[in-house]
Amino acid sequence: FGTVFIMAFDIATTIDVTDASNMSVLDSVTGSAGTTNLTTAQSNIAGLANNHAFVAGGSDDTFVSVNVSDTSNLSIADVFTDGTDLDRPQGVCVDDSIDIAWVTSDDDSKILTMDISDPANMSKTSVVTSLSGDKGLLIDTERSYVFGLGTNRIKAFTYNSSGVLTEQNFLNIDTYGHAINTSTQHIYGSNIAGDRIEVCDYSTITSLSEVESFTDATNLTEPTALGVDSTNNKLVVLCTDPGRLTVLDISDPTSLSVNGTLTNSDLTGNEYGGIVLDTKNQIAYCTIFNSKVVSFDYSGSGNPSLLDTLTLSGLAGYSTSIIGFSR
Repeated sequence: FGTVFIMAFDIATTIDVTDASNMSVLDSVTGSAGTTNLTTAQSNIAGLANNHAFVAGGSDDTFVSVNVSDTSNLSIADVFTDGTDLDRPQGVCVDDSIDIAWVTSDDDSKILTMDISDPANMSKTSVVTSLSGDKGLLIDTERSYVFGLGTNRIKAFTYNSSGVLTEQNFLNIDTYGHAINTSTQHIYGSNIAGDRIEVCDYSTITSLSEVESFTDATNLTEPTALGVDSTNNKLVVLCTDPGRLTVLDISDPTSLSVNGTLTNSDLTGNEYGGIVLDTKNQIAYCTIFNSKVVSFDYSGSGNPSLLDTLTLSGLAGYSTSIIGFSR
């Protein structure tokens, strides 16, 4: 892809990554009318639908659509608020085939279903009570599954063509960052304190199971953000101590192994970072807490290599979320 979209505290930014070794800023946008309706400490960008990115504004209790049809001229399209059901939203996921998004409401343990067919006039269509402390969502659009990621638990839902969620099962598991491999039907979660990656099998949606708990105190010291490359059977992991990028072989989800690792000072402070993978070219783009975007080549069977570091001037704060698209 040629562009990545980053949510960094109260600013949304597009980055030109046509040349991964020479990244550059295209545009940035803050909250509309001088407000901070994009402010969030745990923003999770869902992806794109109808040329818009959708953002959970955790600090301002908002759900925001950002028009990215012109990546060099971003604009806020709509700001949705709801005093009843939207309290400190954290995670977002989207199924653009049915024009539906879901957003978590952390403080009152709910997931809202949102009609995004008109990104400039979004509306709530249904609500379910979910996990205590929802931080994020994952989606498998092929099978119409949504996963709520709460405190020490993953909860599985199915959804219909209107986006209405129906709970199926849950798994008690202590994880922080998450990534999904829809090809093999596995969810990967990072356990920071345990220096390990947990693997959940959801091939039977009514019976989630943990199939691997891979620990490596040397190469997985305090793992946080994850990115899955299902084409090349790799899991890219950001580790906070001492600032490390580790690539795992996930050919067998029940028996993970280290493919390569790289320690770099530009990765320091990634506990609030995010990862997006260009799986065709095997390039990882990582956001770092200290307002940096770092690109890595993770191809081959050895250690990843640094390609470029871009410091986002004026964007000090939480660079927590990143998505990529072709433009």
